[in-house]
Amino acid sequence: MLARSLPLLVCCLVACSTSSLAVVAFTTQTTTSKNKTTKKKFPTQGITTGGRRGSSPPGTGARNLNVGFCLGPVARNGLAYEDVTIGSGRRILPGDTVYCYYQGSFTTKGQGLMAKATTTVFDEITEGAPLSIVIGKGDVIPGWDLGILGGLEGEIPPMNVGGKRRLLIPSGLAYGAQGAGPIPPNQDLEFELEVLQAGKESDISLKYRLGGYAVAIGIPVVILFAAYTVLNSI
Repeated sequence: MLARSLPLLVCCLVACSTSSLAVVAFTTQTTTSKNKTTKKKFPTQGITTGGRRGSSPPGTGARNLNVGFCLGPVARNGLAYEDVTIGSGRRILPGDTVYCYYQGSFTTKGQGLMAKATTTVFDEITEGAPLSIVIGKGDVIPGWDLGILGGLEGEIPPMNVGGKRRLLIPSGLAYGAQGAGPIPPNQDLEFELEVLQAGKESDISLKYRLGGYAVAIGIPVVILFAAYTVLNSI
């Protein structure tokens, strides 16, 4: 009987070693994912302030506003928005860590009556690890804070988790007369964004940690139960 059960005990030992490797792999994978998110947390152009806030007073860039991009309401500061999808999740609050996909572009008009407008995509994250930002803390251009959190006494409603919104941001709420990288001075910016998840950083981190602990604890428990069953059959 012992000779017949020996292969099963060996399998349990191998499985136990495999579970340890699985736990290590889980930890490594989580760390790698965080590193990827961190790398994309603050793009060098188009969203973060980077010490280059628009110097123009709010609304001064609205004179050349391309309202054709955004068919929704235009607030008094010149920011226009259009909700493509109103999310079913909770409302975004100041201080939330927001995970989102987005695409940023701007449109320039050529010289002459027959010249065509040219749209340039200058920044985007539309797949893979999403952008993560703390909203309402000045880490992004003012147009993003207002476009996501809402403001101006209800003229711009806040977004919900799961929502998709198009924004047309006047230069005074973006990079103003300074511009940034490929973005010309006094340039209005067009954004399409989707909020995937939002919450306080501690709450989000706790969910991921609890998930990791469940995997780490669950595998050894299953293996010990299998070993117990084998020993009882001897």
